[in-house]
Amino acid sequence: MLEEFIRLYKRRFQLQKYFLRIRGAKVGKKNTFNGWLCIVGDIANLCIGDNNTFNEFVYLNLKSEIIIGNGNHFSVGSKLITTKLNDSLTEHISYPVIIGNNCWFAADSVVAISKNETKICDNVIIGAKSLVLASINSPGKYLGIR
Repeated sequence: MLEEFIRLYKRRFQLQKYFLRIRGAKVGKKNTFNGWLCIVGDIANLCIGDNNTFNEFVYLNLKSEIIIGNGNHFSVGSKLITTKLNDSLTEHISYPVIIGNNCWFAADSVVAISKNETKICDNVIIGAKSLVLASINSPGKYLGIR
């Protein structure tokens, strides 16, 4: 009985991909949603590849494009942020965030823009509570502030 409840509970999150597609996002196949995404901005700016996993409380700021490749894992509280204040703190500016393939974003990690678009290459692990403000061009593990 408990297993059936858990299966039905998780199934409701899988409906999310259909809601995203209806609102203009491009969502690939075999993505797993283990919680609702927190989305700010235009959902049409979202492009998700195949075989990605999104856990609870993943935050996507879609003022500009977020492009997510294949086989990525977003742990609880991960954030992708495409906007920031300009140097005079008077208006918001936005740049894309582009994620490669087979990356893992540990709990509470943040990828945000700096001077222009932020790209994360394939096979990257971002540690828990880490902050990424620049592109990552080499596979590996990244912890702390980059």
